[in-house]
Amino acid sequence: MNRTKITLLIVGLAILGAILILPAASECSWDFMHSVWGPADLLVAGQPPYQLHPYYGPFVAPRWPQNIGFNFWMGWPPCPLSARLWLAVELIGFAAAAWLLNDRRKPLPWQVGVMVLFFFLFPPLFMHIQLGQFSLLFAAMMVWLVFSPADGFPPARMPWHLALLVVLGAAKPQLCVLIYPGLLALTIRQHGWRGALRLAGMCLAVLALCLVPLFLFYPAWVSGFLDVTHYNLAAGFNLPTPFIQLFIRFGTAGIFYWLPIFLACLGISLYLWLKKGAQVGMLWSMALTPIATLYASSWDFVLLLPLFFWMLLHFRRAGSRAALILGTLLAYVLQILPRLGNTDLHDGSQWWVPPVMVAVYALVWMLEHWLAHDKDGAVRAD
Repeated sequence: MNRTKITLLIVGLAILGAILILPAASECSWDFMHSVWGPADLLVAGQPPYQLHPYYGPFVAPRWPQNIGFNFWMGWPPCPLSARLWLAVELIGFAAAAWLLNDRRKPLPWQVGVMVLFFFLFPPLFMHIQLGQFSLLFAAMMVWLVFSPADGFPPARMPWHLALLVVLGAAKPQLCVLIYPGLLALTIRQHGWRGALRLAGMCLAVLALCLVPLFLFYPAWVSGFLDVTHYNLAAGFNLPTPFIQLFIRFGTAGIFYWLPIFLACLGISLYLWLKKGAQVGMLWSMALTPIATLYASSWDFVLLLPLFFWMLLHFRRAGSRAALILGTLLAYVLQILPRLGNTDLHDGSQWWVPPVMVAVYALVWMLEHWLAHDKDGAVRAD
């Protein structure tokens, strides 16, 4: 049995075990029901998966069609069971991503302890799990995308399973605004336009396969998808992104204040993808995404965690590791304190979290490189 089959077997057993161990939910996770299970349940019943007045509630937030098509089978089991399966896949996938971040090596015990502690203490994680959100799985897929190929990313011939990760990641396109331009730029640089077109062709083929269940169960789904998408884009939410917060405070002029922020994040992201490689580029792009994107909620801040884990695992100077832990812990405390005794903390008030945590990461990154200089000024570590 080769490594791939062994890995799939282990992951399958782990998911099964997690489903059995996780406590049964009395009701289905809110966002999971509205975004995945509900549309899948309608689809397998031959009803339009995208509709403005679904039976399970007045809120419509289904994911993009490749997600619904790929997960259509989740509409057959009862929602609590599907929700537990979703959570199990997210947690195990993220744990496996942490293993990849350490180059498939077993972390030191203290590193495992810190990662587990900082993972479960991260304030946005509670809401993410409670709602059955997607961002944790997205982060795991993006780590797998660039850290799993043995010959580096992008490989000369992209495997189909990596193309699937690209397609499924686009189920929330607002999370891809920095990652996919970097992925495309690096592919063009290493394999030329022919390689980029080959990747695009594979992704289109995988997308077409993901859409097959939609056309089989309800061929007229497209009009409903357009209606729901227009409805969601027109809805005004107080979200914790610079774009929304600047627009709320300054109106249309806020868009022009936000544009330099986005261009700076995009420039940094592309520079890192092209100069430091896919792995560093991916980690920083994920961390910068809540700052650059137009649309994100606080539970999307889990995209900040992979960079923290990678720095904890790879930085060799005790001073920089201590600064990373203390700086991140301070950011956690500043998030937790307003929640004590306050059950009405608005999501938009958390806009400061990504800039603060990214600033901590940037300062620790510079500290690590400064400590790595020898007497002659030569850098000994990336």
